[in-house]
Amino acid sequence: MLEWNAGGAPQRTTQYDIQINTTQDFTFPIATYQTNGSTKLEVSGLNSMTTYFWRARARGPAMGTNLWSDPFQFTTGMITALDDPIPDVRLDRIYPQPASAQAWIQYVLPRPMEVNILVTDTSGKLIYRSGTGLRQAGQYQESIVTADWPEGMYLITLQAGQNLAAQTLVVQH
Repeated sequence: MLEWNAGGAPQRTTQYDIQINTTQDFTFPIATYQTNGSTKLEVSGLNSMTTYFWRARARGPAMGTNLWSDPFQFTTGMITALDDPIPDVRLDRIYPQPASAQAWIQYVLPRPMEVNILVTDTSGKLIYRSGTGLRQAGQYQESIVTADWPEGMYLITLQAGQNLAAQTLVVQH
């Protein structure tokens, strides 16, 4: 549960935007939420034993959109077998970081699903789409050739059924 102080004008705030990421760079946040003015947000689906950063900003018709807060930090605990629901799609690893000629994507599917891998650049332009097709439950590793891509940061999104998981990839030649 994330909680924050409403600050100086809670009566003028109608919405809060919250971003969560594994780094203090929020260029590609792993999650973005909006609340209806509440200063509490319950977050689920995070990896155990992982440090996360989050930030908030207020919005309202009379005040416009505030600047983002400074980042806050928290670390998730260990999930026990009793707490652990059936896992969803998991994007385990993208390596090497940085990549030059190719990158490897490791992911896990808890059940059979249609899988696509999407890559966008920092402007949001789709530069790669892999229609992998139906995959059975299990662990997978796929490669993407990055030799012709310009150097920079990319968002790798695993689309499996109705699930999305994303991580960043840096390409340097």
